[in-house]
Amino acid sequence: SSLRTISITKNQFSGTISTDISSLKQLENMYAESNKIRSSIPTEIALMENIRVLDLSQNYLTGEIPQDVGNLKRLEYFALSGNGGLSGPLPSSLFELKSLQYIYFQENSLTGKIPSSIGMYQDLVGLNLGSNEFTGSLPNGLYNLTNLMFLYLHENSLGGSISDKIGQLTALTQLSLYGNPFTGTIPSSLGLCEELENLYLHETNLHGTVPEEVCALTMKSLVPQEYNALSADCYPDIETLVPFITCGCCDICCDHVTLECVTAVME
Repeated sequence: SSLRTISITKNQFSGTISTDISSLKQLENMYAESNKIRSSIPTEIALMENIRVLDLSQNYLTGEIPQDVGNLKRLEYFALSGNGGLSGPLPSSLFELKSLQYIYFQENSLTGKIPSSIGMYQDLVGLNLGSNEFTGSLPNGLYNLTNLMFLYLHENSLGGSISDKIGQLTALTQLSLYGNPFTGTIPSSLGLCEELENLYLHETNLHGTVPEEVCALTMKSLVPQEYNALSADCYPDIETLVPFITCGCCDICCDHVTLECVTAVME
């Protein structure tokens, strides 16, 4: 088939993904998000060797992401978000796709650790693994993604500390880490990320004080507009009246225990 683009977004298509998808060898763009497809991802998808955009978000996909996706060498945009039933770890072959610029896998049931080999994506611009079941700490390879603009890792089970190396991600405009049991303090090196527009650090075990270098961003890029810009667990504890983290510049303060958040009153 010489078909180059399929767009069936926001229809009521149901059924499964046929193994005949392998015949679409010239296909470059497949937009199939927001349907009612109930299926696993067939291994035959590996034969779509010219695919650049593959969006299967907001369906009812189940099972694991097959290792065969490693054959999609031209893939630039890969979206599987909002399927819920996708499970298992990220396939190791995924990190062989050097052309990938956007990975949107949020709102699934993916597990395991985020491998350090994620640092192989030198051209990666957007990474969303939020609302899954990932564990472990932030891998060192993550800090090599110097072109990354959007990083969403919220609502997982990621722990450990946030390395000072996060300041190397100077292209970041969106950083969402809330809803993870991170420990330690907020690194002052985040102040080097001068393009940051949103920084979400609430519902964690981070403690101490939001560094002055980070607060300084509220005079630059971290300025509340349509969305809140900076959040942390800075609401006073209901018993001790002492906040879990001190922040003089947050526009959203959350209670570390009840997880309730309020708009901060800025002086």
